[in-house]
Amino acid sequence: MDLIEELREKAFLRMQRYKNIMISSYNKRVKPRGFQVGDLVLRRVDALKPVGKLDPIWEGPYKITSIISKGAYELEDPEGRPCLDHGMFTILRNTLRNKIPLKVIKPRGPPPAHVL
Repeated sequence: MDLIEELREKAFLRMQRYKNIMISSYNKRVKPRGFQVGDLVLRRVDALKPVGKLDPIWEGPYKITSIISKGAYELEDPEGRPCLDHGMFTILRNTLRNKIPLKVIKPRGPPPAHVL
């Protein structure tokens, strides 16, 4: 009986050591993402919606109105309507609008006659 218990304990310690190695290697590669209230984010299109090969993967931009908990956010669309589903368990990413101010491009006038 002592031999079985000893082998079981060695296997358990080996498993714990392997888990710790996997956790530390994962934590080296992961980039923590924190969003603040007012950030503009893109939301990944849900898996339930049919997504074709050329359909966009991201939808938005959405504005974060409040932080519910770690990883859960209340979102609103550009018209100011709140999203029914929170940003919880969906993949969010920053838009470039947070980092680069957008330039408003004004049309120059009607297109040339040969284009019409």
